[in-house]
Amino acid sequence: PYGVWQLTDESEVLFSRDYLPMWRISNDGTERLAPWLWIKDIAEENHFGSPGTAIWASGPARNSAVGYLQRHRIFELPMLTDIMPHLFEPHVESLQDGVARLYAARRDAEALPPYADLNDRVLA
Repeated sequence: PYGVWQLTDESEVLFSRDYLPMWRISNDGTERLAPWLWIKDIAEENHFGSPGTAIWASGPARNSAVGYLQRHRIFELPMLTDIMPHLFEPHVESLQDGVARLYAARRDAEALPPYADLNDRVLA
């Protein structure tokens, strides 16, 4: 993860360098989040490293991120990694394109959670 959003409902959402949601942590537990969600009601944003200067292979930013994952017992991959096969399809040039393809493949009638909307930025 790149950072954490603190939401007004006191839950936390970890996000990627592309600011796509990965996991949500609340009193009810931890859940993997669909990368096509737009998270609402963000009260605060924190990063594991300094923007533009973090080295992710080692050092303080990586240690902080890994420590956070360990403290919250997050050991499974985020749903964002499910876009990997789509990244090799024709006309897919970015992570957002891969997220849009994954959304098209998995779209169902499941209701959006109260803390999120569809992210028009990645589904356009």
